[in-house]
Amino acid sequence: MVLKDSTNENNTQAVSNWTGAIPDTQVTITNRAFLEGIFGDDWARVHVNSFREVVDHAGPGAWSGTHASERIGDWICNLEDWQANQFYTVSIFGTLSDGRARRSRAFFQEQRVLVLDDIGEAGALGAKAGVEVLEGKLAPSFIVETSPGNYQIGYIFDVGQTDADLMGRLVESMIRDGLGLDRDPGMKSISRIVRLPVGINNKEKYGPGGWQCRLRLWEPGRRYSVEQIVGGQGSVGRG
Repeated sequence: MVLKDSTNENNTQAVSNWTGAIPDTQVTITNRAFLEGIFGDDWARVHVNSFREVVDHAGPGAWSGTHASERIGDWICNLEDWQANQFYTVSIFGTLSDGRARRSRAFFQEQRVLVLDDIGEAGALGAKAGVEVLEGKLAPSFIVETSPGNYQIGYIFDVGQTDADLMGRLVESMIRDGLGLDRDPGMKSISRIVRLPVGINNKEKYGPGGWQCRLRLWEPGRRYSVEQIVGGQGSVGRG
């Protein structure tokens, strides 16, 4: 079963047997600090997207993205624009010969975090799985509420994972265990993007003001090996 505690002696009750209860808190943080907490000194190389266009109508330019610290002419990515849709990629990628960011499998270097998307409370719009599926399993490293009652739940790896095929098999095993659905194909991608905690979700269904994202839990010291996430079952395998 995915996301259960393993026999690793470094695991404690602080990180296993999670109740599945979403904390009724909002953690104050900057997006840079959030990225630093996950990616460390490599935060500036993380591929990000920041745009104010309504997501439903955003063109290709909005989704092309850049490095978190990249400057293009007089423009620099504004990571802290709370009125913008703010996304980051779960993996680190190499660059083109001119130094520009490129988010594609051919440039993949390592994945640093595993994120379950659209884990929701009962009745939450767009939820693909209920929070109850995580009861008794590993405690998350972070939880971002990306729309009312709907969460992105993250587990930071203890070391960067360089095997893209292994990451795909890991996600497939999670889908089999009910932690994601086949109608979310992006979940299987090493190049998937997920939301940062400072920013807005302005999909039309959330009204003209959109939804202000918020960080509900932040424990970046909780870091897991692939074996801990799998729970020692061996259903994923290292190829």
